[in-house]
Amino acid sequence: MKYRRLYEDAEGISHWDEVEVKMSPTEFAPPAAKIGLSKFNDAERYAFLRLPEGWEGPWHRSPVRQMLIIISGELEIEAGNGLAHRFPAGYAVMLEDTQGKGHVTRVIGNWAVLGAIIRFTD
Repeated sequence: MKYRRLYEDAEGISHWDEVEVKMSPTEFAPPAAKIGLSKFNDAERYAFLRLPEGWEGPWHRSPVRQMLIIISGELEIEAGNGLAHRFPAGYAVMLEDTQGKGHVTRVIGNWAVLGAIIRFTD
């Protein structure tokens, strides 16, 4: 599995990176068969969000290090370096640009975006 990571450089400009999540065969819920499972990460809390059709968040920073998981709809996120990526349902995005210029977020299409935000403690 892979996810996109939005991070910032020393000058406060955000950039994209792709992160590979390593999974190992694990007995997670015996007697069910083994599943692929990554390591667990500490999280502080989570919330669900709804961004209405046509919503746009102008240049802003992520308030904390957090992961956004798109449940339905499609988002476009533009990094400070001008590179934009679109994220349909099923994608995860790690938002780590807590300083500097930040990013722009846009809802794409004629429907709302539903998602889950997981905030991390580190």
